[in-house]
Amino acid sequence: MNIGGKHSNLIRASILLALFVLPFTKTVTVLAQEHKSSGVTPLSTAEEFEENKAAGREQYFLDILQSGSEKDLQKAYLKGLAEFRGMDNSAAFKQQIGAAWQPLSGSQDLHVSGRASSIAFDPNNGNILYLCSPQGGLWKSSNKGSSWVSLSDNWPILAMGAVAVDPNNSKIIYAGTGDIDAVGGGVVVVGGVGILKSSDGGLNWTSIASIANVGNYTKQVIVDKNNSQSIFHTGANGLTHSSDGGATWQRLVNVGGLTTMAMDPTNSDNLLLGGAGKLRHSTDGGATWVVVGANLTSFGRATVAIAASNPQRMYASLALSNGNTGVARSNDGGVTWTLVYNADQNSGYLGQQGWYANAFVVSPTNPDIVLGGGLDVWRSNNGGTSFIKKSEWTTESGASNYTHADVHELVYGPDGLYCLSDGGVFRSGTTGDSWTQDLNKGLSLLQFMGVDSDPDMTFVIGGAQDNGVNRAKIGATNYNQVLGGDGGRTYVSQSDGGMYVYSTYIQADLEKSNDGGTSWEFGSTGTHNIITNSSLLSENLPFYMNYAVSEADPNFVAIAGSNRVYYSNVGGEDGFLPISKSGQISSGPIAVHIAKSDPTYIYASSHSGYVFMSSDEGTTWKKSTTNIGSAFAMTTDIQNPGHVYACISGFGGNIKHFWVSTDYGLTWSSPATNLPDLSCTAIATDSRGDIFIGTNLGVMGSNDNGVTWIGLKNGMPLVTINSLQVRGHDKYLLAGTFGRGAFRLDLTDFPTLTGVHTQASALALDAPTLDNIHPNPIDLTASHSAKTSFSIPSEGAVRLSIYDMLGKEQRVVLNEYLTRGRYDRVIDLGNLSNGEFFYVLTASGRTVSQKIIVTR
Repeated sequence: MNIGGKHSNLIRASILLALFVLPFTKTVTVLAQEHKSSGVTPLSTAEEFEENKAAGREQYFLDILQSGSEKDLQKAYLKGLAEFRGMDNSAAFKQQIGAAWQPLSGSQDLHVSGRASSIAFDPNNGNILYLCSPQGGLWKSSNKGSSWVSLSDNWPILAMGAVAVDPNNSKIIYAGTGDIDAVGGGVVVVGGVGILKSSDGGLNWTSIASIANVGNYTKQVIVDKNNSQSIFHTGANGLTHSSDGGATWQRLVNVGGLTTMAMDPTNSDNLLLGGAGKLRHSTDGGATWVVVGANLTSFGRATVAIAASNPQRMYASLALSNGNTGVARSNDGGVTWTLVYNADQNSGYLGQQGWYANAFVVSPTNPDIVLGGGLDVWRSNNGGTSFIKKSEWTTESGASNYTHADVHELVYGPDGLYCLSDGGVFRSGTTGDSWTQDLNKGLSLLQFMGVDSDPDMTFVIGGAQDNGVNRAKIGATNYNQVLGGDGGRTYVSQSDGGMYVYSTYIQADLEKSNDGGTSWEFGSTGTHNIITNSSLLSENLPFYMNYAVSEADPNFVAIAGSNRVYYSNVGGEDGFLPISKSGQISSGPIAVHIAKSDPTYIYASSHSGYVFMSSDEGTTWKKSTTNIGSAFAMTTDIQNPGHVYACISGFGGNIKHFWVSTDYGLTWSSPATNLPDLSCTAIATDSRGDIFIGTNLGVMGSNDNGVTWIGLKNGMPLVTINSLQVRGHDKYLLAGTFGRGAFRLDLTDFPTLTGVHTQASALALDAPTLDNIHPNPIDLTASHSAKTSFSIPSEGAVRLSIYDMLGKEQRVVLNEYLTRGRYDRVIDLGNLSNGEFFYVLTASGRTVSQKIIVTR
């Protein structure tokens, strides 16, 4: 959340920190309404104080999702998911065999991967790690973090709060969905779907708890090492427990807001709970609770811990209501408490981030050694009375004292201390004296707001949450950060070889490069912001500003202010002038678009649901006669400025998510017949007439003017899409995701999408191969096992799955990081019914398949 990365500066830090202390009463109300609608008690006064600080980004995402009539976001998400799953995927599945989305580059500078929320360790194998991310899903490493594979690419949601491994059976893994920091940080917009369980080391998963059981958000999943049937879940609904391995659940403590729990490693009946501004203690496994620490200063978020070497020693890391950092300690097993540390916002380890990042851990061997994390990691050698800084987010990433800002979890593993932050996962010795970032090099968890490339697609560049602006050459293994802070929408000029690049920081802050994103101009204020207009700077813009650049001439730039549209035809060099009057665009603009073929045509969508068009660079405006709803993104035909497309964000009611106009935005129609109710926030077209929209469950495409749609799912997880561009001279579709980095799709691999593309050969030199399965057909009454072989041309993640004829995945049989070569595998087909199936191999950016017939 705070600014991170090697190019950050103190000016940006002061701007962002000042933003978070502004009052945002309206947003807190919206948040409380969201919690009420999903069965969560409204926030306490203390928690509301902390929530105010997060309102800038939270309001941005709530505006996106709540623009429809449905205000229960979780209900709307599940409805859209059901409709998405109900689409006829047979045609989509068949035409995608042979092509897959390819991830573009990986982590940032090999040291920063994006936000991580929880880590778990295999109790029998110190090399195996499980890591989850708020919008990047669940990952597994079999070599202590040197390489990773995703376990959740086909999951319906990638918002993850916690992962846990059964301490008595390492094949059993639990994944708690819904990131709790959405409640306080605003960087995740949809809660989870409950708890998922795997019994085969993460290959296949089933749901064991719904949101009705455990709520929308997860902070922890804790399995009792003395009784694996006893499972605890903490999150936004307090504390929930299962005594039968997840078959049934009981709410033990029903409080609103974030809740954390600590279990005594020597006595699993001894529990400490922090939540809703109170500490609670139980000595009977959670059956009864006593509120303790009533003498403590008022606080919001609390992270609790029990010392393994002396369970009488208990701690609570407190985000105090006055903004200070507090550490409360009990020396008598939770009976009495003392506030042993009370530091102000500028000197405490939480900084001003306690409402969002509050991590705390006790040394497993010494009850006096504790470590806390907010902006950085700090250590105390005297039981929390004083702390020494042990990491520094403002230093160069890769340095031995570097961990990324905003620490969400500190936990001891079999080989030292792990720190999870907005930059990924970092490992240290037992006391945090030095840190390694090598665990991040194989991860791609960047939460991009916008991604673009030059017209020849030689490089890609994008702005990411808390990870600035990132640039990579196509084919490179990592991004290089070229600007720090919170990166937003990024645009690369298409008429001059990609020399002009624009990106954004928070609110009214536009950044510009004249050399392809290598260096950036300084504005008059001494920062990289080229906006000088006092009127625009004073408008209450969204956290991530919406703007448009002409594809014909990058000097034509339009900005959607909160009340007016601003414009420059000289690249902002003389400021941005308001070209619409206050109130002229009713309820204020949401998005702007400059027609691709003629920059004098400007379109602006509005909160009122109408679209406004100017054909003279904003001198006059016309209002559409059709109300299409809140269009979050628009685009035009590459040759016709009057042919306009729009996509609608939000959920609920009879909202129509795709609209098209052929008369310069005056009238609109919505021809789609099978679009599910998903929030749509990006749109792109190519010269052949193909249309692509980005949703909260990936990308969809249409080749019949938007009447029928298919999900372009192969090789990309079901992740939120924030930007789409057709680049590489119409060859590639480029997607920026919120949590899984950037991807590109080779459009020539889709012969049926337009009818004119040339099918790429599945036997290309860079493609994997998959042999026929044997025996085929297979009689499952005789044997459940069949054999196959495959080869992969390059090192990387390899996935082998069984699909039915409609394209629904039935079973994952292999998901590993493998080196180049040929492999033999035995496949278990025992759970399949009679019929025809595909077994599908995805590797090296390609997908190949073979058919198998199953009989009984």
